[in-house]
Amino acid sequence: MDRPRYGLVRLFWILPHPERPGGAVLSSLPLDRPTVLVGRNGAGKTSLLRLVAFLFGHPDPDRLVGGGWDFLEVYLSPPSSDAPHRRSSGYVGGHFLGREGATTVIAYAQGNGYRYLVAPGHIEPEILKEGGRFLTPNELHERLAAMGLVGDTLVEVRSPEAYARLFGERFRSPLRGHVFPSLRRVSLGWFLGLFLGETLKEEWIRNFLVNLALRKFEDDAHRMTDFERRLGEIQVETAEIAEMDKAMPQVGAYGKTREELVAKARLYAATRLRVEEALPRLEEEAKGLEAMATELRKRLERIGEEWKAKRQELEGKLLELAREEGKLQGEVASVQEALQKAEEAFAPWRDLVTPDLPHRLEEVRRELALLGARIAQEGAAWEAERQRRRAERERWRTERLLEVSRRKEELHKDLRRAEEETRARLEEERKEEEEHQEAARQALEKKRRALSEDLARLEVQEEPQDHEWREAQERLSALKEEQRRLERELDGKRREVEEKQRELGRLRVHRREAEERVAGLRAALERLRREGSLLRFLERNAPGWEEGLGKLLPLDLLKRDDLEPTLFSPPPLPPGRVGVGEVSLLVGHLPPPANPVADLEAKLRQAEEDLGELEGEIAWFEAQVKELEEAVQTSEQRWEEQEHSLQNLEAWLRERRERFLVEREEALSRLQAELTEVEEELASFQALREALREKWKQRLEEALEAARRPFSQALAALEAEERALSRPLEDEPPPPELLPLAERQKKLQEELQNLQKAEEVWQSLERAREEAQKLPALEGKLAQVRAAIQDLQRKKVAHDATYEKEEGELRRRLGEVERELDRRRNALEGLKKALSNTFTVPQLREHLASQFPRLDRALEPPFPELPPGEVQAEALEKLFQRVKELEKEVKGLRDRLRVVFYRLNLEDPLPEDLEVHYRDRGLALSRRLEALVQNLEARLTLVQRARKELVQLVGKVEAKLRAFAFPTVRWAEVHLEGDVEQEERDLEEALIRLREDAAVVKGHFQHPDLQPLFSAGDLQASLQGLGRAGKRYAEESVEELLSGSFRLAFSLERGERRVRLQSLAKLRNAVSTGQAAALGHALAAALLSLLDRGDGVRLPLLVDEMGRLDGENATALFRGLEELGLILLGATPSKEALAEVAGQVSFRVVEVRSMAARPEEGGLVEGLVARE
Repeated sequence: MDRPRYGLVRLFWILPHPERPGGAVLSSLPLDRPTVLVGRNGAGKTSLLRLVAFLFGHPDPDRLVGGGWDFLEVYLSPPSSDAPHRRSSGYVGGHFLGREGATTVIAYAQGNGYRYLVAPGHIEPEILKEGGRFLTPNELHERLAAMGLVGDTLVEVRSPEAYARLFGERFRSPLRGHVFPSLRRVSLGWFLGLFLGETLKEEWIRNFLVNLALRKFEDDAHRMTDFERRLGEIQVETAEIAEMDKAMPQVGAYGKTREELVAKARLYAATRLRVEEALPRLEEEAKGLEAMATELRKRLERIGEEWKAKRQELEGKLLELAREEGKLQGEVASVQEALQKAEEAFAPWRDLVTPDLPHRLEEVRRELALLGARIAQEGAAWEAERQRRRAERERWRTERLLEVSRRKEELHKDLRRAEEETRARLEEERKEEEEHQEAARQALEKKRRALSEDLARLEVQEEPQDHEWREAQERLSALKEEQRRLERELDGKRREVEEKQRELGRLRVHRREAEERVAGLRAALERLRREGSLLRFLERNAPGWEEGLGKLLPLDLLKRDDLEPTLFSPPPLPPGRVGVGEVSLLVGHLPPPANPVADLEAKLRQAEEDLGELEGEIAWFEAQVKELEEAVQTSEQRWEEQEHSLQNLEAWLRERRERFLVEREEALSRLQAELTEVEEELASFQALREALREKWKQRLEEALEAARRPFSQALAALEAEERALSRPLEDEPPPPELLPLAERQKKLQEELQNLQKAEEVWQSLERAREEAQKLPALEGKLAQVRAAIQDLQRKKVAHDATYEKEEGELRRRLGEVERELDRRRNALEGLKKALSNTFTVPQLREHLASQFPRLDRALEPPFPELPPGEVQAEALEKLFQRVKELEKEVKGLRDRLRVVFYRLNLEDPLPEDLEVHYRDRGLALSRRLEALVQNLEARLTLVQRARKELVQLVGKVEAKLRAFAFPTVRWAEVHLEGDVEQEERDLEEALIRLREDAAVVKGHFQHPDLQPLFSAGDLQASLQGLGRAGKRYAEESVEELLSGSFRLAFSLERGERRVRLQSLAKLRNAVSTGQAAALGHALAAALLSLLDRGDGVRLPLLVDEMGRLDGENATALFRGLEELGLILLGATPSKEALAEVAGQVSFRVVEVRSMAARPEEGGLVEGLVARE
């Protein structure tokens, strides 16, 4: 009797009725054996396959539809009369059969979301109908409740992702009793839908295998998404501890400075108290000295006043005598000066002063009076005639001046008229000449522009523009493009050679590994077979040991030869039990162990076969490498030939361009010379214009001068006549008879003046001589006054000497008292200032306690005793300054240390606090390092275990692919490629170094004396190495680590030859389209079978477009699926393509005419017109 076939046994759905608006059709399809759907394009074959993938839990239904369509809109929109012909259905459901019973799944749309109902048993789809209509979702829930399907018996799922995860729950899965991995994207529906509209990709296969391999592991175990942050924190912590380690000497200095601060503060307090006690005594002494100084000052003031009064009296008398002396000296000097001046004034007139001077003055005055009377009598008649003739001449001159002015005005008018006519005539001639000159300038400017354009064009032209040059340039571009193509081709061949060589190296490494594996298996087999092993002892002395003790002994124990086994008689035990010491174990239900010798022999045979295959593949690759190297050599020769042609052409172009540049320079020089000549001519036009302007200006002036000349002569004559007329009229000379009288009168007047002056000078000299007779009396009186002044001055000197002596003695005594007083005052003021500028003892204690709270008790009395003696203010201030300096120094040290020990949240940390914090931070760092190392080691172990699981899965896929015996080409090998051993070794070495550094750190901080031996540099280097090697393993998921660490390598077998595929995408290039499709379906089936644990579930392989397969490949595919325990659900437009297959394998053929057609008589199922 055949075992049950578990899986999806029936599919049903609801679609709108094509001819009845508002109605719908219930359709169904049995899936209990392999089925191929045939029918025209658009009939619904692919849609039925999509519904199967949907019911198996596809996590993204929209991807099944493709093209940007919404699965919910296309298949699960409820029937509507508004859109009777929409391809949509209200319900999709199916019957599942599992080992623990049957299950019905019904899916429908609820708003914009999905709803899945999973109910026990096979519920007939007719419950979705009532009369001629279909139930709404609410009515369906009520009907199910009426059937008793409520509570835990009915599972309602609200998303495709949750429904996909449901297949991983044994008791709620639609396939009850069977569990399928549903982690990440590994789900039944996801994989079933891969081939619907898409091509199987290597990336999907890699992700599928990785996710399937990880189902036994917790992917996020020990994962550190913040690895860089944590590593950075540890590095920062290491740097901070290193800074603290460097600051530990400052901690000692900080402690010593605090102690010195306390000592100096206590000494200052004692000094301050002594100063405060001595201050009243010093004030009394200062007051006594101040009274003595006051008395001395009063005596000084008294004798000073007496001296001042006497001195003022003497100075008053001296002042009166000095005034009298000055008065007498002035009188003597005045008399002497007047006599000298009178004598000097008399000297020129000494000859005229005679005794008869008065008589001569009287005679001259009398003669002048007589001469004047005579001249007046004789000249009166002549004067009257002279006045008459003068009046007549004045009248004639006036008339003549008026006539000359009128004539001048007429001449000026004629002159202006002649000038205007001359200026107009010359202006017309000038304009005509300027127009001719401007035309010549414009012609030169045009020539200059043309030359400039030619010059600019030649300057920018760097190469020839002829046809030969352009053809050479095009040929050069073509050669360069060909050269680049050859270089790319050569690089590609070289890369291919390198890739082949790397592949060859990898195969040789695999060959060495295979040889080592063969040698290891032979050695292990030899160890098992040699005498003395536990296996040989049991085979000889304990027949049937496999059914008892063999079920408990591992293979490693059977190989050992140092156990010295012996036989003894144990007490009888029930069947199926084995005694181990004093304990008996039930082992009857345990599976029998494998034969280790046979197993090792099989493994050895397989390893030797693998080694032989590797030898053949290596030989094939070596031939390929040799062919590629010859092709590379040929390409290099072609490249050298092309390079030679390219260099020749470039040399010709360079020579042609150089010749062109020489010719261009010559043309540029010629054009530049012509342009310079034209520009010089243009520049000369300005000078010509200026010269023309000057010439016309000169011509104008000459013409005007010629026009003015007749008028100027006439005007000159008139102006000369006018000037002559304008001169004043001259008086007529007197008659000759009056001239001698006038001369005599003039001489007498001069003599009279001289005689009067001589008389005045003689009289002044006489008066001065009379005053000089008083000089002897004045000089005697002056001598008496000077003698009195000298006597008073001697008295003044004697008085001043007596005062200075007495005053000096008093001032000496006052100075001594004041100096002593100043000393006492300065000392007192200094002490007061020192006291005011420094803290009192309570203030100091309060101030230091505010800065250093823990110093409060250390500043309480009693204070230290001071040696006897007077305390100086400087000493107190120096002590206070020292205390301030120490306070600043302690604060500076504390602030610097608090920057380093900033995590120690203490306002006034003591040195011992810093040391304890340093030790605690170091120990915490060592614990973090140990935790980091343990975490990464666990992560690395997890990745290695997952990789081993992945290798086993790939081995299973390779084994399952052998079930497909395609006639011409088949899968030969599938294995993993990747080199992560070096990366893992680097990580292991980094972890070892960090573990050692962590141990050193822990040992250092557990040391009691805390010596500064912390090596932060080594630890930072280890952390940096770990950051480089461990970042991926810490932050990336295991899925990412596995996916990025390998690639799948595929090999095909075609007859006796193996073909290695560079990637899965190269499959279509290596084989025909039908063979590629068959191989792809076989690979998908092998992967799909990994989801089955051998529980008898018939998982469907959905194959769209089966028409691509020929008969032999399709037959091999059917048989391979049957061997793997899968069921094929396919679709093809043509039934004829299945004729060859139908005679060799058994399957159902269903013709699909429409997913929503009316049922026909004899139809297989309602709503689906089909025929087997």
